[in-house]
Amino acid sequence: MSLTLSNTNERALAVVTIHGIVDVLSPAKLLLYAAVGLAIGLSPRVQRLLLDHPTRLFFVASWVHFAEDLGWAPSAALHLAVVGLHTRQRTDAATRLMLVYILLVHLPCLFWRLAREGATLSTVLLLGALLTAARTPSLVNDLVHSFGPDRATFTLGGWHQAVVICHVVGHELSRPRSS
Repeated sequence: MSLTLSNTNERALAVVTIHGIVDVLSPAKLLLYAAVGLAIGLSPRVQRLLLDHPTRLFFVASWVHFAEDLGWAPSAALHLAVVGLHTRQRTDAATRLMLVYILLVHLPCLFWRLAREGATLSTVLLLGALLTAARTPSLVNDLVHSFGPDRATFTLGGWHQAVVICHVVGHELSRPRSS
């Protein structure tokens, strides 16, 4: 299933889209992406799950990912608000809410985590990618998203949702656990 969302701010969309670039510096995360891509290619079941019907898993992955920023209950409230707005045909408001959250909460938390881990190269790569995305949003967005007429909407298809799921799973697997 694809998600069709409102393109409320192309620059914000590009910045949000590019933030997962930090994964390219992690061989383990790249291996995960490759393994999932291979599984999609070899298994019709995995293909159906991740390409034809990824949205539920995408939703859960997003909730888990943002729980690191906010905690479980606030992340659930955010996601329920987005779903509520979307089901009421208020996709502009749903998209804006998620973009604002990612820009004002998730990205600063990501920079904080990178700084705490001493991941200087990842921080520099992320900052460069975010600045590039902000200066050339259509370049980034056209590489990743499918747009509707007049660029008023964009689609998160199965592949895009699968990439986000891999981003979250890779992040969760690499997080230090407290004992």
